[in-house]
Amino acid sequence: MAKQHKRLAAAQVESVWLDLAGGVEKTKQLIKEAKAQGADVLGLPELWLPGYPWYLWTLPYGATVPYTLQYQANSMACDGPEMAAIQAACAEASLTLSFGFSEKRGESLYMSNAIITADGKLASLRRKWKPTGLERVIFGEAHSSDDCFHNVVDVTSVGKLGNLQCWEHLLPLLKYNTFLQNEDVHISSWPPIFPHGGLEHYGMSYQGIKSIAATYAMEGQSFTAMSTGLVSAEGAKKIGLDYALTGGSPPPGSFALPPGGGYATIFGPDGRQLTKDLDPAKEGFVFADIDRTLTSLAKQLADPVGHYARPDLVTLSVKGSKAAPLPTKVAHEGKDIDAASKSSDDTLFVQ
Repeated sequence: MAKQHKRLAAAQVESVWLDLAGGVEKTKQLIKEAKAQGADVLGLPELWLPGYPWYLWTLPYGATVPYTLQYQANSMACDGPEMAAIQAACAEASLTLSFGFSEKRGESLYMSNAIITADGKLASLRRKWKPTGLERVIFGEAHSSDDCFHNVVDVTSVGKLGNLQCWEHLLPLLKYNTFLQNEDVHISSWPPIFPHGGLEHYGMSYQGIKSIAATYAMEGQSFTAMSTGLVSAEGAKKIGLDYALTGGSPPPGSFALPPGGGYATIFGPDGRQLTKDLDPAKEGFVFADIDRTLTSLAKQLADPVGHYARPDLVTLSVKGSKAAPLPTKVAHEGKDIDAASKSSDDTLFVQ
């Protein structure tokens, strides 16, 4: 008998630090494990491959150079054999996967996310709008709307699946652009996250990030899988978090406090938490059924792109031909024209 609902999985897992080949093999194994536990959709963390570059936040620039050279060498091309291997694993398991990776294009790096459907198709490839803080030392930003705003795809029997990375969830216009694409399921991808230490921005802590993800679910009425990385004591030594080098204690104001960082959670379309927390220092998955009845109940009261919107008063303007997620025609200088016929430099006005 077929399952009544598709099953969503969020992961808290440790990257194979600075090792692309090892990371691809672990990805293939996680796909098998999640599928064996009944998952139809799996979300993996931001920069899952080859791991989040913590050293940018903890070391002086000169000390980061050897790490960055290794990081660059283990970043992934979007059309290379590593991506093909992950696509094949998704097809073999019949599982849809969203995962973050450091995309290498020439000698430049981008914080990218891929969605691969259960037939092995690379359905979405997008870059982070703008790297946050010290991430900008090594990563470029999205170049156009086509590699940033087109972030929701139709997944057979699941619905519309989208993704944002980390603090992109604090950008109201980017979130609204995502809502406009009628997203049903959202992968909220994060690096390892830790309890608030008292000095850092609250939005960098587990407590703040959990609130951000729950609010996203409530605002967009989407099932929201918050997937995070994890750092073991051994892994900390490989990525610039070995505080033994500074006397055994983290520097004042540190917001990375390994071992730990795993806080996978799934929220329902009204913002409620549907899963129980795991041990933050242990790898694992959390699961929830995608029951569309819960979506309908949430949208009855507050649909921000439907009956709860006021497009006669407020609209969103987005650059680029792929950025018009709903209408086939747009208003431009008083005339209706086909969205597909507009150049990427024009502005689209959408609800």
